[in-house]
Amino acid sequence: MIKKLVFIYISLLSSISAFPNNMEKQYEELMEIFSSDDYSEAKLYGISLLEEAKSNNDLYHMTKLYYLLAYICEYTDDFGNAIIYYLEGARYGLMSEDQRLTSDVISIHKNFAALLANYKHYDLAHRFLNEGLNLAIDANKENQIVAFTNNRIFLYLDQKQFQNAIDEIESLRATYNISPENNVILLNKLGWAQQSLSLTDDAVNSYMKVINDSASLGQSVYAISLQNIALIKRNQKEFDSAIQYYNNSITYCIKYGFNRWLLRSYSDLGSLYLKIGDVNNALKFFELGVDLVNNGDQSPESYDIFKLASQAYTNIGNLEQALTYKELYSQKLEEYIDQQNEITELGQLYNIQLLTDRYYDLLAADMEQKETERLAKFGIGGTASFFLIILSIMVYRQRRTKVLLAREINELHLTSEV
Repeated sequence: MIKKLVFIYISLLSSISAFPNNMEKQYEELMEIFSSDDYSEAKLYGISLLEEAKSNNDLYHMTKLYYLLAYICEYTDDFGNAIIYYLEGARYGLMSEDQRLTSDVISIHKNFAALLANYKHYDLAHRFLNEGLNLAIDANKENQIVAFTNNRIFLYLDQKQFQNAIDEIESLRATYNISPENNVILLNKLGWAQQSLSLTDDAVNSYMKVINDSASLGQSVYAISLQNIALIKRNQKEFDSAIQYYNNSITYCIKYGFNRWLLRSYSDLGSLYLKIGDVNNALKFFELGVDLVNNGDQSPESYDIFKLASQAYTNIGNLEQALTYKELYSQKLEEYIDQQNEITELGQLYNIQLLTDRYYDLLAADMEQKETERLAKFGIGGTASFFLIILSIMVYRQRRTKVLLAREINELHLTSEV
């Protein structure tokens, strides 16, 4: 009997060790499909592999697959499944305690925090960001520490917590070795926070450091800093200087193809000309901006250019053209409102707060079970320990299955492929 049990135990271990080799090959095939930008095929194959990894309790590949599927879903605007996949990837990655997954688990937290910020769930975004940052600090992953801190700065700016952003930027630049490219980005953010707090001289100083640093060349941050200085000069009624900075930004954006920021320069410069009564120049830049919008590659937030153009045509008495642009403004504004409503509706549909609560409940239960298994292993010796652990796992899985089934019944309105 004992020999038979030993044989079964050895066979079980053999099957477990043989499985990852096959899965690793399949995962490499999946990554080849993903690398070819065939997201539909990659998603289908990834879901199939995920089920296989689940059936074998392969936490390593489950984490990798959840992470990849979450990224694909986010990229293809399948936000509901992106949320669930990120949460499951984080949970299983933390459960596995596999050092090979450290960077993946950290990145999952960073990506999910950014997704939460898009839905304006700032408290949850900060929670996941801070947890990921702590993981990065524990693992001494400096690049990821810097990336997390950058994201936290963005969160502070988005929440209009400008002094917090300034403190974070100064701490980051003083503590870590920041690359020249990232440094100019941080300086531009620092300038915006200072400008928002009416620290005008400090802001101009930060923007000028960006412009004078060769690391900013070829980056959009160069154009953004030019535009921000132009805005300051405009507010100070130094109109000639403002016009010069706007024109420099336009030239730069055209050279490097930064259409989003080119539109901003056209709109702001046209608005400035309209303010000082030069309607012809105002219309020139408004029309250039309208052409950019009509050619695509602009967000619904570009609606303001049509309102400005309508106002300019009204000023010269061309009421027909003014009405045309007013109608276009209403159309674009409606598109923007629809976009914002869609974000709100998606947030409600997938009930992000409920899903994250479920994540923390499951993670706590899983970690508690791991601790129980660890204590059992060290408290009871030999073969008896092994069988007690197996028994406790079986009992726990039965209990967890019942709990999950009950929760799924209460959450049937959520659609998911998990």
